[in-house]
Amino acid sequence: MDIKYNDYTERGLIRSGLNDVQGAYSWKVDSLVSGVSGDNIIGVEAPLWTETIVNGNDIEYMVSPRIVGVAKIA
Repeated sequence: MDIKYNDYTERGLIRSGLNDVQGAYSWKVDSLVSGVSGDNIIGVEAPLWTETIVNGNDIEYMVSPRIVGVAKIA
């Protein structure tokens, strides 16, 4: 949840690339580790590290609506 949506997003980090809403909704968690199928996965996590977060509005901006995409995957 702490990754920037795009290059123009004021808050968030770029340490592992960008993550827009489309990326959150199309995440294929079972493709990350070879030999692991969706049946072997019991959950996912979506942490929000707060190095660049200043207030509650920033939290809402970074999490919404990506958290819905993660929840659908889980």
